[in-house]
Amino acid sequence: MSATTTSPVRAIAWKEWREQRPVLLMGVLLSALLPLFLAAGSAGVELSDLADVQLVVLACLVSPTFVLATGAATLAGEAGQGTFDFLLTRPVSRRTLWLVKVSMGAAVSLSAVVLSFMVALLLSGLAGGSGFASLSEFDLLEKFDGLVTGMIALILVVVYAATVFFSTFLARPITAAGAGLTASAMILAVTFFFWSRLDLDPGSVVVFLIGHLAGISLVILAASLALFCRPGAVATRRGPIVAGLAILASLALSPVVAVGWLTQLSAEAAQLETASLSPTGGAIAVTASRDLNSPRVLLMRADGSEEGQLTPRLTMNPAFSPDGMWIAYVSRRSWLGLAANDLSLRAVRPDGREDHLIAEGIPPEEYWSPFPIISPDSARVAVVSGGHLIVGSIDGPGVVEVDLDRTPSKGAALLGWTQDSRHVLMQSRGRDGEGALILTFDPDAQTWRTLWESERYFGLSGWYDPPEGYAMIPVVLEKEDVEEWDLFLVSAKDGSEIKIAEGVCRGSVHMPDPGTLAWADCREDDGGAQTSRIRMRDLAIGAERDMAVLAGKIVRLSVSPSMDRAFVSRRLAGKNEGLTSSLVGSGGSATDLPDGWIAIGWPGPSRLLVVSYLEDRIAVVDAMTGTLRPILP
Repeated sequence: MSATTTSPVRAIAWKEWREQRPVLLMGVLLSALLPLFLAAGSAGVELSDLADVQLVVLACLVSPTFVLATGAATLAGEAGQGTFDFLLTRPVSRRTLWLVKVSMGAAVSLSAVVLSFMVALLLSGLAGGSGFASLSEFDLLEKFDGLVTGMIALILVVVYAATVFFSTFLARPITAAGAGLTASAMILAVTFFFWSRLDLDPGSVVVFLIGHLAGISLVILAASLALFCRPGAVATRRGPIVAGLAILASLALSPVVAVGWLTQLSAEAAQLETASLSPTGGAIAVTASRDLNSPRVLLMRADGSEEGQLTPRLTMNPAFSPDGMWIAYVSRRSWLGLAANDLSLRAVRPDGREDHLIAEGIPPEEYWSPFPIISPDSARVAVVSGGHLIVGSIDGPGVVEVDLDRTPSKGAALLGWTQDSRHVLMQSRGRDGEGALILTFDPDAQTWRTLWESERYFGLSGWYDPPEGYAMIPVVLEKEDVEEWDLFLVSAKDGSEIKIAEGVCRGSVHMPDPGTLAWADCREDDGGAQTSRIRMRDLAIGAERDMAVLAGKIVRLSVSPSMDRAFVSRRLAGKNEGLTSSLVGSGGSATDLPDGWIAIGWPGPSRLLVVSYLEDRIAVVDAMTGTLRPILP
């Protein structure tokens, strides 16, 4: 650069430094005197605590004030003093003049903030405070300390950029500072709201939020430069309006781009959460997410073909209706496509048509998402979430919502429907927190009835949700002072019970059809070795037969529709972690499969669909040969 060009630039930079340096001096002085101001109004408070409070005051109040002062004085000060005409007589372009003034203002702001914090940290150390360590009490800040520091710095950059923008066409610095503070607060509020509702991994949110703030700041500064280089546009006031609209457009479009980029999901990257098999066995609806965030429902044929996304982002837990005409699911999606505070219950056709709302404003659970259960006549759907029972019509109006805390079923969980589709079945602890209850709820009359009660702790199969509804409810009751369980059948009509077996493996109960009950007995020999015997009972005539005896303790059981095959998950002696998955034939032969597979259902007598939530894969198993073929991904 030649001397004739360098000299005016240096002169402008020196002029800007002389005008802005009082802000720097004021920052250092205020940092030194701030503990005295705090101590004057905080009698009896330890100096170390006051020193730590000073850091918070600097970050939240003093630093933004420095940034507003320097940003507003950068251009508006010249306009208010009428010195722009003199500066423009210098042999420098408008762009160079803008770059020099904005750069010097940014350098003074940065210096004021850094020196203020250095003085505050020095005083905090002398007073015995914890310095920045006091901020690490928050887990997120402790985990992403460097990223959060960068984000705080970028917040100040946004404030500076917004103030510079308004100082481009406002003559009074105080007006530019007020407008910049208001605009930056609105921009930051919208930005943080958007990113907090994307439902992404927290680490990714912080990283991309920093990039988003940096991009917004560059757009605002570019708009300021464009206005400064075109004084005629400012004079007609058309320029500021166009520039403001451009900034708003970038603010609105950047989230759209971010959503499309960050939430797209491929079959290879999908993490599977829940799966549902259609009544005919021809299709699977599965909840898939990216890094356990932004879930959506995928639909595919049972042979792995025609896989596609059925519902948009932030939807989960699909359930087929018994007639196969509807899929009910839970949504956390707001009208903006961002995460909502409450849940909604929706239904859609398997081909994606007629997606509609059933109920909204459902309170969420803290640690899990609720599962809808559709009545046997496919007319209504029920769900329990946040201590509320919601029953709605699957294809029309009419929603019943019950606060369970005001009913006998306080803290109850949804069990299913009776076979006549008239009553919802609920399971709960006993009245004093001991024992067990099964209750029925009539959605039409909105009345409750205690169907069955026991003083013993009970558990249900957990893997059995009959699409035809419950006629008999399998219940396992714990024996006192013994880690053994007895199996009963409870009538869903009158609550009468029938004892089926003793020494049952908890969770190993399945009804392949309404007339057949399967379970596993757990036995332990004198040497401590455990075995499990799979038994079948014809409920119509009471006849029982053994299917197989296996080593280990069976914890999950799924019997084929032909009742000559079974899929089991068992815990073997000497194996500390994981369950062994096996396919069992009627002759007692067992073919072990890779660990971690769980049965979804039987699409046919000789085919089994299984899912591995550890490997995020779905596979079909040939029940005759035991071969496993992955179909997703």
